[in-house]
Amino acid sequence: MSDTPDILESVINLCKRRGFIFPSADIYGGFRSTYDYGPLGVLMLRNVKNSWWRSMVQMRDDIVGLDAAILSPPAVWAASGHLATFTDPLVDCLKCKERWREDKIDGVCPKCGNTTFTESRAFNLMFKTQAGPIEGEGATAYLRPETAQGIFTNFANVLTTMRRKPPFGIAQIGKSFRNEITPQNFVFRTREFEQMEMEYFVPPAEADEWYRYWIDARYNWYLDLGIPADRLRLFEHPQHDLSHYSRGTTDVEFAYPWGWDELEGIANRGDYDLTQHSNASGQKLEFYDQTANERYTPYVIEPAAGATRAMMAFLLSAYEEEVVDGETRSVLRLDPRLAPYQVAVLPLSKKPELEATSREVLGLLRPYFMCDYDVTQSIGKRYRRQDEVGTPLCITVDFDSLDDRAVTVRDRDTMAQERIAISDLASYVIGLWARYGVWFAKSLTTTPLVLRNGIGDLRHGAGFVSTLIGDGDPNDGESTAEFHEVRFCDEGLDLGLAQKVNVQTGGHRQQLRSHARQDGEPRRRIRESHLRGAGDRATGSAVSVIDREAHAHPAVSDLDNVHDRGVLTELHQNRV
Repeated sequence: MSDTPDILESVINLCKRRGFIFPSADIYGGFRSTYDYGPLGVLMLRNVKNSWWRSMVQMRDDIVGLDAAILSPPAVWAASGHLATFTDPLVDCLKCKERWREDKIDGVCPKCGNTTFTESRAFNLMFKTQAGPIEGEGATAYLRPETAQGIFTNFANVLTTMRRKPPFGIAQIGKSFRNEITPQNFVFRTREFEQMEMEYFVPPAEADEWYRYWIDARYNWYLDLGIPADRLRLFEHPQHDLSHYSRGTTDVEFAYPWGWDELEGIANRGDYDLTQHSNASGQKLEFYDQTANERYTPYVIEPAAGATRAMMAFLLSAYEEEVVDGETRSVLRLDPRLAPYQVAVLPLSKKPELEATSREVLGLLRPYFMCDYDVTQSIGKRYRRQDEVGTPLCITVDFDSLDDRAVTVRDRDTMAQERIAISDLASYVIGLWARYGVWFAKSLTTTPLVLRNGIGDLRHGAGFVSTLIGDGDPNDGESTAEFHEVRFCDEGLDLGLAQKVNVQTGGHRQQLRSHARQDGEPRRRIRESHLRGAGDRATGSAVSVIDREAHAHPAVSDLDNVHDRGVLTELHQNRV
């Protein structure tokens, strides 16, 4: 992150100038605390949500999804306690008459500097509305202030239809609404925002264990996506500050320009919510354990994040300014999984003879990556424009491309350039980015990958789950493979059969579990591993190829059942 004192203003300016975030109703002077996500902003926000969904749902078999209604009847919020307790302390400045949230102003009016206020009073943050054409108490409804209650009221539905038993979770991404007294700091605190919440239902005796597990897992998610460790910390709420439902809450905090503030909260909600809704509705919200022959109300562990708030933290972490050749370069060093565009295709000129080849390159990459196609202004200005919006790779099609069938690939962070054959371009980019943990939705069929194999031949079989881990020369092994997903890990490994070891991946701690097999015999030797792009000479590499049809989460699944030959590996985040 840049040390620029006005980092927040710089990011806000970039967001509007480059199409990330606009003030809502801007042509009418705006509407306080509401924002519209522009063409690049909607792409990045979708990537944030997709990364969360992949981590929380797709890569696990113990969590399912839900999309509950935004409007709810008062009975839901009376049972949850929101009607009575979902309040903030409101005060009025006696001098300028502005209203403020008392616990956010430190006794001084931010507008006029006055220090005298009215007595504090509770202000309910819920948006109230009328459902239907007839007004009255029977038509009252509320916009949800959180997505969690829709999960609790659907607990029995999911339990029955999905045949689940604790521990299991229900995840949801969706809009929430809070009538904040003092919305502030751009999209950090707004009245309309998007949440990413998961309620994890566990046996009461296991609640503390899972509470700690999810604190670690969620902290690690931000690290994995590029937020530096020195900009994150954990804050455990003291008992006297806990919410009415909480038995324990820990925040993942981020170092914003104004100081440390909440990025995500992980709470042990106990059995409060299910008990409240059970009592109010008269419906049993419990689990019958046939093995123990007992019924119990599960406890709930809740990781609750804001998608818009997370996006803001990623932008602030990624923004940098540096001097290059006497000029200031603004760059967003976003993880490729979050960048609005992963690739920009840039014809060197607008001349028609470059159009066909440029469109051919674009067509090769578009099935796998979100691409920009830009022909406006000089190539230098286009590079700078792509740097500023976080595009990791720029691919330039020049007049030499017409003869040598190659393009120039430029890296955003290093500005280094490399000439790559068009026929090798898709596999090159995939190999280059796999070390970031980029996952590709579309499979590549019979795309050649040069893999380093220091420990025997790579074998492929039905289901196509196979891996090569070795420390030899790039030319020792070569494989043509159809694959769906690729992960790389670097740094040294010392790995035995089904042994868990810590590895460094992209600078972040993760855990690797391996089930190694070759004709039924375990492979035990892996020496040093370091990553480069496919075909580049280096000291060893580690490549994991995982088929979507045989998706396995290492925390809960046995990879031995997936494939009986080759080396099977899977990475999962686990803060150590």
